[in-house]
Amino acid sequence: MKRVADLLQREEHRQALVRLWVLGSDAQRLNAWERNRGPLETMEAAATQFRADLDRPKSLNLNRIESAPLALIRALDDHVAGSDSPYNRASRGGRETLAREEDGKDYWLLPIALQTRRLASLNQQVGNLGAWFRRHVVLPSTTAHGLHVTLSQSQSSVDDALTRLWEQEPPALKVWIGHFNDTAQVQWTCNDLGNVRTTDIAPQKVRTDSLLAAMDSAAKHGAHIVVFPEFALDLEQRKALVKHLRTNSYASLILVVAGSFHEDEGDETFNTAPLYSASGQKLLTHRKLRVYGDLNHGAEDVSVGNSIHVLSTPVGCMTVLICKDFIDAHASVDSLLTEVPVDWALVPSFGDEKTIKAHKARAQTLAVVRTGTHSVVAQTLNTIIEREEPPTQCVRGFGHAAGSKTPDPQVGETGGLVIFKLGQQEPPASPPIRRMNLKRIK
Repeated sequence: MKRVADLLQREEHRQALVRLWVLGSDAQRLNAWERNRGPLETMEAAATQFRADLDRPKSLNLNRIESAPLALIRALDDHVAGSDSPYNRASRGGRETLAREEDGKDYWLLPIALQTRRLASLNQQVGNLGAWFRRHVVLPSTTAHGLHVTLSQSQSSVDDALTRLWEQEPPALKVWIGHFNDTAQVQWTCNDLGNVRTTDIAPQKVRTDSLLAAMDSAAKHGAHIVVFPEFALDLEQRKALVKHLRTNSYASLILVVAGSFHEDEGDETFNTAPLYSASGQKLLTHRKLRVYGDLNHGAEDVSVGNSIHVLSTPVGCMTVLICKDFIDAHASVDSLLTEVPVDWALVPSFGDEKTIKAHKARAQTLAVVRTGTHSVVAQTLNTIIEREEPPTQCVRGFGHAAGSKTPDPQVGETGGLVIFKLGQQEPPASPPIRRMNLKRIK
């Protein structure tokens, strides 16, 4: 806590907020803070006084900080939001990507853009930092299981287009979930061990024509984001998509997840899923973290990635995950979106009835229990497995809105639109008057 006091003395408010998050991440310490906080009215009164002192500013006594850490979190959380609001288009500093080191580990401090995060039941229970950090979230640079977390901030046209969504009535994000019902199929090679790797989608022209038709359908429905399934577009079709985006302008389109496919990178092969802007610029590429199959039943013959990529935007944090990255029970990914809470999970998938059932279960948990995440799953049928009969249940994709207990209906044979309401943004806390006056004098 002495470091918190020193940081506040130097007016390093963001760093102090990160430090409080790191301290509160210790379960026993947070438990002690919650048990000793006293009546809620008393804590709120202490927070109000802390906020007034931060706005002046006024030096805060260490004993006072140690006696009411949760009140300080509440006050500092509001103060940082008010002094550099992410809700104001003229102020971009609220989403800065500067890494902040504490105890030898880097963290990012990000504003909470969507208030649906507060609807998650874990963020309303004791022992959870989300109950106290109402306006900000802190992301680690490395997860407990060693996955790297990379953060980037939406820029230029992408940032402006997502910001304009808040001007709509009501604010909403429209996502086209792709699905193909043409005659094209993914092609595979199989090594001596029985492990498989994709080569292409054939006939290529059939799938390319379906891709361009899907883009036109998405545009006609006013889609802002398009997500295609795993193993639905090969590397040549990715190139066709990029060329199409660069030579065609869609009024509503902002982002496209080009499914995922096996891609050679140096001496290795990964299952990769690129995220493009509407102009065809690659914003990030996710490498699959958890491959499917087992050693005796056609395992996916690729190397695995070691990173999760987070894109900070005016409508919240987004990430791309591939199939088992989202649903696998392995410890490295089971708690991934709890450690790295995002507002949007965009998931290309390849599977069967059991796969889509698992996706729905995970999406519901994230939406109402864990982090208040909006999930978008685009799935196509697993054609590696030989089937005597077609699947008895729909395996096409779906969307699940944060705070909702049930998903949207699954999309049709050629895809479909899911509309996610963004809700109303909570106004930022009033900015410190003293600081505004000083800026004007300068």
